[in-house]
Amino acid sequence: MAPTQISEELEASLFAMQLAGTSSILPMVLKTALELDLLEIIAMAGPNAFLSPSDIAAQLPTNNPNASMMLDRMLRLLASYNVLTYLLRDKVTSDGKVLVERLYGLAPLSKFLTKNEDGASIAPLCLMVQDKDAILDGGIAFDKAHGMPAFKYNQIDKRFNKIFNKGMFDHSSITMKKILETYKGFEGLNSMVDVGGGSGAVLSMIVTKYPSIKGINFDLHHVIEDAPPFPGVAHVGGDMFVSVPKGDAIFIKWICHDWSDEDCLKLLKNCYDAVPRHGKVIVAEFILSVAPDSSLAAKCTAHSDMIMLVDHGGKERTEKEFEELAKAAGFKGFKVMTTPTQMSEELEANYLFAMKLASATVLPMVLKTALELGLLEIIVMAGPGAFLSPSNIVAQLPTKNPNAPVMLDRMLRLLASYNVLTYSIRDGERLYGMTLLSKFLTKNEGGLSIAPLHHMKDAVLDGGIPFNKAHGMPIFEYTQRDQRLNKIVNRAMSTLSTIVMKNILETYNGFKGLNSIVDVGGGTGATLSMIIAKYPSIKGINFDLHHVIQHAPPLPGVEHVSGDMFRICNDWSDEECLKLLKNCYDALDDDGKVIVEELIVPAAPDSSPSTKNSFHYDILMMVNLNGKERTQKEYEQLAMEAGFKAFKIHCIAFNSYIMEFLKTTN
Repeated sequence: MAPTQISEELEASLFAMQLAGTSSILPMVLKTALELDLLEIIAMAGPNAFLSPSDIAAQLPTNNPNASMMLDRMLRLLASYNVLTYLLRDKVTSDGKVLVERLYGLAPLSKFLTKNEDGASIAPLCLMVQDKDAILDGGIAFDKAHGMPAFKYNQIDKRFNKIFNKGMFDHSSITMKKILETYKGFEGLNSMVDVGGGSGAVLSMIVTKYPSIKGINFDLHHVIEDAPPFPGVAHVGGDMFVSVPKGDAIFIKWICHDWSDEDCLKLLKNCYDAVPRHGKVIVAEFILSVAPDSSLAAKCTAHSDMIMLVDHGGKERTEKEFEELAKAAGFKGFKVMTTPTQMSEELEANYLFAMKLASATVLPMVLKTALELGLLEIIVMAGPGAFLSPSNIVAQLPTKNPNAPVMLDRMLRLLASYNVLTYSIRDGERLYGMTLLSKFLTKNEGGLSIAPLHHMKDAVLDGGIPFNKAHGMPIFEYTQRDQRLNKIVNRAMSTLSTIVMKNILETYNGFKGLNSIVDVGGGTGATLSMIIAKYPSIKGINFDLHHVIQHAPPLPGVEHVSGDMFRICNDWSDEECLKLLKNCYDALDDDGKVIVEELIVPAAPDSSPSTKNSFHYDILMMVNLNGKERTQKEYEQLAMEAGFKAFKIHCIAFNSYIMEFLKTTN
């Protein structure tokens, strides 16, 4: 039983759950896949090759017997985002069972995440961005976290400096190749200075195409000291904020966005002084649109803007902002060279999506900050249909940071590009309002939202549960010790369960006629209380760990009972699930049933919102509990092996399926 149509409200709820609870999963899974070279392994198998997870695991330095299973779940998620493509085939096991096996191949998007003919890809940029919060107090987040600016940190941490340089080199090579196909402004130049040119690779590409140009690669001394020699390129060390070498033209690529307006103006004035009367400065940068549209290009630029905000105190700029900087520095003319791209529409879309994936941690962290600051709740409190400016919102925050409105505007602009918020523009200022999606990220009539839900970490080669490795204990034991996290987990579970259960009770009638019901792992009892409120003749028993229910509130018709259920279920492997279901079978009357509410994953990793949502949670279960989301066939097999005689799927509510495991077929 699978939904063939998805309502606008359901789609919004699924995206909200993905944003609030699991949006950090995709970038971390992609990061792991790139670190393990999984895409390169597939690429090395040849054009149009498809490999099984076992084939791929065989090429990794691992003895982990679960590696292929873990890889399959990671690759399945990536396939649902069209990072990979897949085939399905039947596989017969040694005991005669027929299982569906997935084989994975490269999709068009993979082209930008694997090495091209020049040995470059966007993969190092992804690893650089993810190798690693400040509104109320001001300042640059990176400096606060590391005690120094990002560029100084590169000098100290040689490993990160290598990752950073590789990320910049590969991305510059890919983009510069396309720029040189379309931009003709280098023609006729005798000399050119690449300010902040790094190792000189970009300038070398320009000089190779225009060999009459004398190239000067200008950067900090520690950057160019190991720069390789390039024909026609001289490496010069110095500080661009002091002076810039002279040339017919100055080239600045991805430099302005690292710096504040004041610093950019200082740099541009130095560039003005370094070029002759008819000289020019060629700037390669993203340009922000004033209106935060939802195109891939706009999202990529907004992602980059947030990286600049937290890492450098810099910013991406609008066309008008660049023009104002140019005029303030003394330049008389300003042009945006909108040369047509020679990329196909599909190729460009794949490139932009690969770039968005490379900075995919930005969205969940911005949303997390917005929720922690209560920004969406502030807009809601202004009333239906209200639109507030960043200054209106900041006025309701406990801050004296003069830059807070600017920082908030940049965060809210990103959220608007994902339709988390809507916007209007008044006198050049953006005002923000709520969308249908916001409904699921702000308190409903019961004071609830799914915003508190969050978590993730990673490991494949050595086996084990990543959460246990990171924290030295299982998550349920960790929540007993960390009362703050325990409160967050209980709040998140109660909130999500309440939202979903409200919709289940509108469609599922299987609670009718029951005299008693046990909610196994019922948390604080909120879900069971909703059932009892609708069916007051039921005696409810809320069963969970002692530390979970010790502060559970008294609820009419609900008895809280503590037990050591997670000594059985903390791994949630098939074996442990089977133990639990057999215990449930033994606890039932002859005509009893187990009502199971779970996500169901499809065998084929399609790209629907519901499938992506399910695969996100599957990875969450894998890294935190060693658990899994299951297919319909897997649930039916578990039910039958536990002794149940019948298995039924009854309904779906917000992607949660209601299944009944029946003790008798009568």
